[in-house]
Amino acid sequence: MEVTILGCRGSYPVVYPELMHYGGDTTCIQIRADDAVVVLDAGTGIRKLGELPLHVTQVHLFITHLHWDHIIGFPLWKDLWTRSELTLHLYGLARTNDNFHIALERSITQPLYTRTREDVMMHLKYHDLQPGSRVEIDPGIVVRCAYANHPYRALGYRVEHQGKALAFVPDTAPFDRYLFADAMVTLETALAPGEREQLVVMQDSLIRLIGGADWLIYDSALLPEEYERLPHWGHSTMEQAIDMTRTTSAGELIFFHHDPKRTDAELDALLRKHRNAHPDLKLSMAYSGMVLEGGGR
Repeated sequence: MEVTILGCRGSYPVVYPELMHYGGDTTCIQIRADDAVVVLDAGTGIRKLGELPLHVTQVHLFITHLHWDHIIGFPLWKDLWTRSELTLHLYGLARTNDNFHIALERSITQPLYTRTREDVMMHLKYHDLQPGSRVEIDPGIVVRCAYANHPYRALGYRVEHQGKALAFVPDTAPFDRYLFADAMVTLETALAPGEREQLVVMQDSLIRLIGGADWLIYDSALLPEEYERLPHWGHSTMEQAIDMTRTTSAGELIFFHHDPKRTDAELDALLRKHRNAHPDLKLSMAYSGMVLEGGGR
């Protein structure tokens, strides 16, 4: 299983000289396993997926949630408009108030985009997921999911192949302060009766999903002081990502979903800080073009 990070920024894409090393494209992960192609999220990084080999006839795209930075690249993927022999399987959380495929296809409607759904050349097939769903793409390639704690609901994914596992949780808050569901919460919102128990169930499910993964790509968007100002944004800190890594015995933690204003120098300094503080852990900072394969990077 070869994993390539094509985009790792959160919120919105950026292009500045001081951000070029870690990259400015938003969330997208490519996984090659045997002849299967799995893509996690469709941020602007999906543009780098490039033209797929001719022997590939199916692509499996798993969407964590429908916030704009995770789907903004969908219309920008060249093969979508040119490869009639390809079937694109799209997986997302089943919703009672709006089908995920309807929301996704709104991104290719005028005037938001110059083309429309009728111009798409790929064959699109939609698959609704529930937390706990298990998808076997090919023999030996399995994808599972669980709820993350994020506004308007989000999923985390685990991809397994030949004894290796990648856990992908790009957007989640911790599980002690707010329970996010189908709407944002405000800074003043307190946990309602029963919500703390729901948070425990959600956290336990995510811990089981991640448990023992070779690589954990995890939301690390906020500094601790930023989290105290913005706990209702639904994101985590590097410290909280490290806690999850220890709890789940994951192999390598890859900090992800970088703040669009966080410079290369700042990310370098944060990585040094946490490596010095946790020498027993394997810690990395996600960057565009980063490749994970075999038993480690």
